[in-house]
Amino acid sequence: MSKIVSDNEILSFLGFPASTVDQDSVSGQKVLYILDTINFEIGDEVVAGRGTIRNETKVIDTIQNGISLTMTENLVYTHLEINADTIETSIQDAAMISTLNLAVDKQVKNYCARNFNEEIGHIEYCDGDGGNEILLEDYPVSSVLMYIKSDTEEEFDDDEDLIDSEDYVFYPDIGLIHYYGQFPDSHRSIKFVYTRGYSDDDMPEDLKLVCKVEVKNNYERMKENTMNLKSNSLAGMSKSYQEGLFCDFSKNILDGFYVKKRA
Repeated sequence: MSKIVSDNEILSFLGFPASTVDQDSVSGQKVLYILDTINFEIGDEVVAGRGTIRNETKVIDTIQNGISLTMTENLVYTHLEINADTIETSIQDAAMISTLNLAVDKQVKNYCARNFNEEIGHIEYCDGDGGNEILLEDYPVSSVLMYIKSDTEEEFDDDEDLIDSEDYVFYPDIGLIHYYGQFPDSHRSIKFVYTRGYSDDDMPEDLKLVCKVEVKNNYERMKENTMNLKSNSLAGMSKSYQEGLFCDFSKNILDGFYVKKRA
């Protein structure tokens, strides 16, 4: 399942060393090429390819800043750039953080009633009402194909029912379709096939920040064992916790910019 923000970005935000292979790193050699070397230290025990058949643990001997890690022993497996294997220190709570990230990702998408990750070829069926505008269930959108049944009693014929792209216009940022003709006043007579959501490169940074902040808050509370507490006191220091699904910072961003709004 695609997430708004990757586990590696979450780990980096939490201050844990985490990266991915960005150049082929061949078995029988000690050099592991990675996207970045931030927070890794000589002597760290790292796990390469966690959760894959290429899973192996090695110790860092030297670090080539921003380029690679050289291990004390040769790699057992080849880690290809195309696989983008994760590189993590073995002591961190990677599995727990990944689960928290997935939970927060679902909460954000449910709260906003939107799917933020890019989905190519999404299919949506709509009813016509005799008008000439339809709002798709999600946005942003791109590569929209529109089909209108020529016979409402039959199934869609993608060759015959495809509408010429010059006969309609779509507004990517709001998912609005404006048809220069008139939609039939009938049930499930219109089909759209389109790409929805943001690509990884276009995912809004403030939306990603919300996920990072919420994972961090929940991770810290799990480590403190305060998930069900409204406040906590330790060594004379008291700390209160905000109630609700999201903290005020996150909620303001989601409510202001990402909760689905339809005119």
